[in-house]
Amino acid sequence: MEKEKFSLEKSILAAVVYYDGFDYPLTLWELRKNLADLSRFSAAGRLSEKISLTEILKEMETSELLKKTLSEREGFCFLKGKENIVEQRIERQKISEQNWKKAKRFSFVFRFIPFLKLVFVSGSLALNNAKSGSDIDLLMVSKSGRIWTCRFFALLPLAIFGVLRRGEKIAGRFCLNHFITDESLEIKNQSLYNARTYANLIPFVVRDKNVLAEFWKKNIWIKNYAAFSPPSPEIANFHAVFGKKSSSFFQEQHSHILQNVRMLLSFRSRRQTAVGDFFEKIFAVLQKHRIEKDPRTKKTGGRVVADDSRLEFHPDSPESEILAKYNEKMKKLGFMELAEERNSGLRANR
Repeated sequence: MEKEKFSLEKSILAAVVYYDGFDYPLTLWELRKNLADLSRFSAAGRLSEKISLTEILKEMETSELLKKTLSEREGFCFLKGKENIVEQRIERQKISEQNWKKAKRFSFVFRFIPFLKLVFVSGSLALNNAKSGSDIDLLMVSKSGRIWTCRFFALLPLAIFGVLRRGEKIAGRFCLNHFITDESLEIKNQSLYNARTYANLIPFVVRDKNVLAEFWKKNIWIKNYAAFSPPSPEIANFHAVFGKKSSSFFQEQHSHILQNVRMLLSFRSRRQTAVGDFFEKIFAVLQKHRIEKDPRTKKTGGRVVADDSRLEFHPDSPESEILAKYNEKMKKLGFMELAEERNSGLRANR
């Protein structure tokens, strides 16, 4: 029994320490959702998914370690001495609300992109922790064999509407930095950072519920790092906007054009499939050429992948920095055995 209590104590602390790297204090509910699973480092067993908010609150009130290390203010939990991040989080919440409004305002675009299965909101917006200069990160899932076509027709309308991230134009713009297919749903590059990132994905456009369910099933490895469970239908439905009718004449006119494009490219017969394969190759050649010419592709410390099953553009990933901060803080707290988190195989610095 003592071993289980000790595991919960460290799980709470590890979660707060990790998100401190983002200057992100946690509510009690968020703490429950993000409890660290530390079974990789001990024989204590996997963290129970049935731990209640009451149990967490009791542990925080009775544990000498947690009382000495953590503070609470306005319903947020954080490391002692970091009271300033509470006001910062409240301010970032307001910025996030504006970015969510913008994302939903242009959601009609995603209703007609050919071969698109799912869209997740990721990054800072998924945590409602967007800064004034933050973009809107998206993870998109396409039909297998059509990833380049899907990406082309996702980028095109967003660029036309002037809401696609480009160069120094970042704040409040869509960043389509990650594509996978419905046959490559498992995230191969596993780490604490990626587990936290993908555990917090918010379903935004759901055109195939079966693919959504399969995505969570394929990424069950997240449980090796956190007490993870997929977002509840209520949370998904709150953010998911696919299926709503366009609310303005402007949107209706462009939706009509996009729908025609989608119908044209959603080939079904054998002859039409051959035509689709032809265009897929054309779009692949054009986009690969641009990606290879981009100097960021060869930057160290990040990850850029461009093949027919995965397109990932994270040339400036903060993963190594976040994990270094986490390891350093855990060492200072005396948990040397937990300070061994490694990145997911980013391009090594030269």
